[in-house]
Amino acid sequence: MNLKGKVRLGLQEDFGEQVLTQTLGRFKRAYPGIQIEVVVARNAELVQGMRQGQLDLALAWDDGHPLPNTLLLCSYPMRWIGARDNEVYRLRPLPLILFDAPCMVRQAALDALNKAGIPWHISMTSRSLAGIWAATQAGLGLTVRTAVGMPSDLQILAQQHGLPALPSLKLVLHRLDSTPPAAVKVLESCLLESLDHVSHPAG
Repeated sequence: MNLKGKVRLGLQEDFGEQVLTQTLGRFKRAYPGIQIEVVVARNAELVQGMRQGQLDLALAWDDGHPLPNTLLLCSYPMRWIGARDNEVYRLRPLPLILFDAPCMVRQAALDALNKAGIPWHISMTSRSLAGIWAATQAGLGLTVRTAVGMPSDLQILAQQHGLPALPSLKLVLHRLDSTPPAAVKVLESCLLESLDHVSHPAG
């Protein structure tokens, strides 16, 4: 199919590596006439980009305020994540590695700890997911994310480690137009197909 056009795509950092290396590489080979502009950013920036008409599609977490053309995809459970062979989860106050505020995941983690009466302190904040993973790998504390894109040398910690239960995050696809151009449609289809292979969906 000799489609032409431009698609402006926004991606949550959690999905950036997989979608960029696998989905978009395959898409560009199949549709060389379509120009893709990609923004990898945090959730609030993606939503703002959609509201301002700067993006055609955005793969993001549901912040409870859906945009007019939002497709609910699935849910991923939030997880306590720490370095392997490290018992930092036993420390009190519990050291945390989180995004700076505002952040839905950060707030969910703090709410869960406060409800459980577990003292905590933030040992590091970061504006990038790479920074979060690096500090967690170094054993500076625990973080909270989904398992999507989690480095293989980290581990998911469960309630038997004395940590409270966490809610799930809903993954959504924001669309600028209800009837998008053909180039946007085919990229959307490619994205949805690739998400079937992302690990650990909760339903």
